[in-house]
Amino acid sequence: MAKKAPAFTEAEILEQAPPQFHNQLLPFTSTAYYTYFDAFLLGLKLDTFFQGSGPCIEDIIYTLDDMSFFYNNMSNTQWRKPSQWIGPVFNLSHAAAGNASSSLPDCYIMGENAFTAFIAYYNSFSSLSNFI
Repeated sequence: MAKKAPAFTEAEILEQAPPQFHNQLLPFTSTAYYTYFDAFLLGLKLDTFFQGSGPCIEDIIYTLDDMSFFYNNMSNTQWRKPSQWIGPVFNLSHAAAGNASSSLPDCYIMGENAFTAFIAYYNSFSSLSNFI
């Protein structure tokens, strides 16, 4: 018995396959956790005590959003053609050069201000009534 030639090659089968669907990650600012975190920060009042805490926290939150966009872009890419790599590469470079890079100096400024405030509170401490 002679072998039959396959009806389709593997490449043709891959081209005709339906796309795979992945669960999409919501950006952090679109979840309920962001609402809880925002309410926590409102109660903590970091801006009242430490200058520069607002930009630091915003940069970190938007970096989490950028990483969820990167994950969604990676899970939707089929990686068969090099031309499809451009989306994840641009997304990763935006995440690294955007909010993530600006969070470093902003959080350093917040840390310096927090340290200065801590030293001032420590030096002016007289009794436990200072906590009230």
